[in-house]
Formats: sequence, structure tokens, C-alpha cells
Amino acid sequence: MGVSAAARIHGSERYNHNLEGVSSILQYHRRGIAGGSDMGKLDGELIVKRYMDRLYQDFRIDSDDEGCTITMPYMDRHRNFIQVYIAETASGLILSDYGDTISDLRICGLSIDNDRRRQALNEQLNLFGIELEGEELRMSSTWDDLPLILREFTQGMLAIGDLIHMADTEDDSQSPRESEKASLALR
Repeated sequence: MGVSAAARIHGSERYNHNLEGVSSILQYHRRGIAGGSDMGKLDGELIVKRYMDRLYQDFRIDSDDEGCTITMPYMDRHRNFIQVYIAETASGLILSDYGDTISDLRICGLSIDNDRRRQALNEQLNLFGIELEGEELRMSSTWDDLPLILREFTQGMLAIGDLIHMADTEDDSQSPRESEKASLALR
């Protein structure tokens, strides 16, 4: 699949840039191998470095007196970029989704008020070490642990967002697909 075809499928200019970056790395190395270069294998460190350089460009940061919002180059199921809010407190750092993940589940027709869904949510919260305060996902961190905690928190947000697949027509007024379509139509 070509870069432009993948970008059309995913519908994101940022995604297109990421694919172009990875594609150009691989094409560079293929030319080197095919051209008779003594480079007999891909340079994994170079691939990771170029990927990270490109990925870094796709982060967006908005700061204010209370903390910062980091817009990650990763997307949720609606193709919206994931946002993480970070504030510094006396005891360290607090990461939050400001309630976006749970709120989105509710808007799309998934109630987490029954035992089965509450248990599934608690499993994901425990798996990633995330706390739930009201509808807000939160996680504490130190400066030293922030890179790992930020990755875990982002993965947890995505995993919890995937609980939408637990919705079924017997327990909900709409199927997950119908709810999602209705939600997108409102945007």
C-alpha cells in the first residue's frame, strides 16, 4: 500500500507525514542494499532515531500557569489526537485526561454503571495503574518516571476507550456503531 493510499484510509495529514518519514527511511536503506552497498542489513538504530525525530515534531504543547496540555501524535477511535494534561503539585506530577475518555464512552452510549462493565473498567485501571476520580482518569508521576508513566497513561486511555466494544443492544438503547455515528454527526 502506498503512502498516499494509507493516508487516504486514515484521513490524517500527520499520519501521512509519519508514513512518509518511515517510508523514506526504508527506501534509503533498500537503495543501499540494492545498489551493492556493503550495508547488508537495515540499521535499526538509525530507523528508530529518524522515527523519533519525526514523531517529536508531531507533539503539540500548550502551557499555562497551572500546567500543560500535550497533544500526542496518537489517535483514538474517532481519529482525534490524544491529549494529556500535566500539572505539578507539591507531591509530584499529575497526569489527567480531564474526563474525556469516560465522557466519550457515555456520549457514545456505553454506561459503565453495570457490574460487568465496571469490572472491565477496573481491570484496565489496575492494569495501567490509573486512578478514576469522578470521570477523570489520573495518574501520579515523578519527573524521573514521566516518560514511562506518560506512555502507560496514553496506552491506558486508549484501552479504556476500547471498552466501547462492550456495548450491546440488549443493555443499551443503541448499538456502539449507531451511537458512534450519532456522536460524530453532532460534531
